[in-house]
Amino acid sequence: MSDKAPAHTLFGDPELFAAITRAFPESARLDPRDLGELLALMGSVRLAAGTPLFGAGDPPGPAYLILSGQVRVERALEHGRVVLLGRLGDGDFVGDLGLLDRRKRSASARAETELWALTLTLEDYQKLRAEGHPAALWLLSEIDHHMARRIRAMYERLARVRAEPGLALEPPAPPHQPRRSWLARFLRLGV
Repeated sequence: MSDKAPAHTLFGDPELFAAITRAFPESARLDPRDLGELLALMGSVRLAAGTPLFGAGDPPGPAYLILSGQVRVERALEHGRVVLLGRLGDGDFVGDLGLLDRRKRSASARAETELWALTLTLEDYQKLRAEGHPAALWLLSEIDHHMARRIRAMYERLARVRAEPGLALEPPAPPHQPRRSWLARFLRLGV
């Protein structure tokens, strides 16, 4: 008999287990105990549309792992103009830059629709990394993937705007793209 309990029994909330594995499919590859330890550190928030998550200039943390809903990320410019930087949805992170560089928020974010997200503080993330916890490696890999996707989308958008200066500045909602295994990406790096 295996010493591993079924993953959904470790969390006490089968709905939460189903939501995280649906939004972040690679999380199912973590040992159930490691995922359970990560979830024990995280908060769960449900926010109404229009609720601010954070503002530009706020201190870093927490990061939000979006289980369902959509978040609008924007930045205020001089003369009161607000520029939409992007929309993030199921399976995306928002506020994750602060986990990596510990700097103040560079943009504002608010729930554009009803939102369900998990939160992780900077302190808890640093603790996981210092322990070499497998969940920290998974989180870093997921953040890495999302950053790469956002950078590519930004480059594509810049190229379109440069080619057609009159192009609208508001980007469409990001398409969902299948992900490679975090372990495959990790091994490819030779780390």
